[in-house]
Amino acid sequence: MIKKKKRQVQILEKAISSLEMIYDGFKNNPKLSDGIYEIPIQMRMFGSINEISMGNKAIEENCKINYKNGVQSLEFDVKSVKYV
Repeated sequence: MIKKKKRQVQILEKAISSLEMIYDGFKNNPKLSDGIYEIPIQMRMFGSINEISMGNKAIEENCKINYKNGVQSLEFDVKSVKYV
């Protein structure tokens, strides 16, 4: 069971590390001031960033980027979604 869990974590970490940022506004501003920035967010299909994922309905449409001393963190809310 522990091996299976470790493998799942590795797969997830690999998927996260290969994500592409669709919004690149922060790349164009290397002198970003410390603060909290709100930007739109969308969940895209894995392997096809041009298509919005079914899971997109489970996240709120804006996220917050907390930037302090050159370190960024991303914060967003999720909500319950029912699929029939």
